[in-house]
Amino acid sequence: EPEKLLETAMIKAKDLATLGHPYYHQTKQLDQEEVIKKINSGIEKITVSAIMPK
Repeated sequence: EPEKLLETAMIKAKDLATLGHPYYHQTKQLDQEEVIKKINSGIEKITVSAIMPK
């Protein structure tokens, strides 16, 4: 149905726009990598000190 082509294309475009792009995920991961390491290190120190206090 040619008259519904634009409507169908717009619906599909909106659907595709919600998908995560691999580059977005990779960039976000690289951007947050150092901070996440510091957070995990801090959590590990807290956990270890709770289990084995000085």
